[in-house]
Amino acid sequence: MKRAIFFDFDGTLAHTAPDMVASLHCWQKENGQQSIDFYCAQEAVSGGARALLALAGVSEESPLFAAARARFLTLYEESGYANTVLFSGMADTLEALAADGWAWGVVTNKPRRYFSPIAVALRLASPALVAGDDCVRAKPAPDTLFHAASIVDVPPERCLYVGDDRRDAQAAQAAGMGFIAAGWGYWPASEWKQMACCVGIATTPQTLPALIRTITAGNDLVE
Repeated sequence: MKRAIFFDFDGTLAHTAPDMVASLHCWQKENGQQSIDFYCAQEAVSGGARALLALAGVSEESPLFAAARARFLTLYEESGYANTVLFSGMADTLEALAADGWAWGVVTNKPRRYFSPIAVALRLASPALVAGDDCVRAKPAPDTLFHAASIVDVPPERCLYVGDDRRDAQAAQAAGMGFIAAGWGYWPASEWKQMACCVGIATTPQTLPALIRTITAGNDLVE
């Protein structure tokens, strides 16, 4: 039987904060605000436009939110995603996982319009590149994870999901997939140590293959 591992995108597979935070700073400048500290904003990047704009004082409940989100996304698209890269060591990690017999893919809440050009630029070679609007419900619902599993024809119970946000853990749990926390990601690593949802915490992309071998030794994820 095959097995598969899926990755969240922002803050897990790719370092997208430089472009996301720069777009927020542009929006703030247009609206007469002082720029939020980069590292403070980076912790919210995995939450997307909603979380970043909340830092700038525009909550999802605000009547200004729809227009603010639209403008932020325009600024983000205009950035050309020029500073988005895979995390250091991630390309080698994907190769190592494939050599160990894992199918892999990406499941993100990022809308297809923004995700696809970045995936092409980063040369992500997987049939399972699932965007947030590919299904009716995005994470924390399990729909996009189920969709990814169906693409590679692997039962959810033989899949793992790697992410850096609480919604990633919730989606994995709802899908019946083991969840591995990306300790290198944007959510503070200390937070994961207080949560019982993880089957493991990887400190860097390079440590992931060995951690997975340990996690799967002796259980039904191993062929």
